[in-house]
Amino acid sequence: MTSKQKEEPRNLRKKIKRLETSRNLNKAKNRDKGRIIKAYQDRQNELIESRTAWKEKFKKQENENIQLSTKIKSLETLLELKDGEFERILSEFNEVKKNTRS
Repeated sequence: MTSKQKEEPRNLRKKIKRLETSRNLNKAKNRDKGRIIKAYQDRQNELIESRTAWKEKFKKQENENIQLSTKIKSLETLLELKDGEFERILSEFNEVKKNTRS
């Protein structure tokens, strides 16, 4: 075997080793990128869930506010009726009071 024939397998082993090392580094980089992407996706899902929960809470609160507003309006109307009735009864009372004095 000549020296050139001896160096050829050695050079091939070196080349294979460099390729394996390069491949392993690329695999490691891709795993890291995968973890980062997964973390971003998890965060995005978390934000979407949070936003959805907030929207639901907002709609619930808005419905409660509408109900309370309707109730307040009805109570205001009732109060105006009672106030008018009270004024009428008071005026009748004052008339009766005047009539009893005279």
